[in-house]
Amino acid sequence: MSDTSGNDDESPAPRPLQAEPLGLDTLRAWFPEMPEYVLIDFIYKNYAHRPERARELIPYYRNRRYRFGEVFVTRDLFTPETRRRLDERSAGRRIGFRDDARKHAEVRAHLERHGPPREPLILRPRSDGMELVEGWHRTIHGLEMWPEGYSQPAWLEVPKAGTSGRPEGAGE
Repeated sequence: MSDTSGNDDESPAPRPLQAEPLGLDTLRAWFPEMPEYVLIDFIYKNYAHRPERARELIPYYRNRRYRFGEVFVTRDLFTPETRRRLDERSAGRRIGFRDDARKHAEVRAHLERHGPPREPLILRPRSDGMELVEGWHRTIHGLEMWPEGYSQPAWLEVPKAGTSGRPEGAGE
C-alpha cells in the first residue's frame, strides 16, 4: 500500500527542470528574414536549448540581412581574433565542444575525398577582416589542405539598409 503523499518507493525521482528546446517554427517567427541555412546552422544548432539567449539575439538580428556568394578563403580574409581562434582550435584546444576530435576527423576525411568545402560559411564583416561565425572545422581543414586559398560559398551578414546594424540601444 502506498502512502497518501504519492511518494511510494516505486515513483521515479523528480527530474530537474530544463528549458524546452525551441522548435524551428518558433525560431523562424523570431528571425523572419534570416535565411533557412543560417537559421539552422547557426541559431538552431547553437541556441535551440538556450531560449533565453536566443531571445537576446533578436534585437541584433532584426537589423541584419544576408547575401549569398563565393569567397576566396585565405588566412588573410579573417580578423586577427578569428585567426587566433582558428589556430587555437586547430591545435585541439576547444573546451566544451563534445566530440570535437571526431568532427575534425570527419571533416578532414570528407575534404580529402571531395575537395574544397562546398557547405557555406557564415561570415560577419568587421573593420579588420571577416569574423567567422560558423564553419570552423571546414575552415581549419580547408586552410590546412589549401594554404594558398580556395573558393567556398558563404552567407555574408550585412546591416539592413537604413540602420547602423547595431542592436537597438547600443552605444557608439
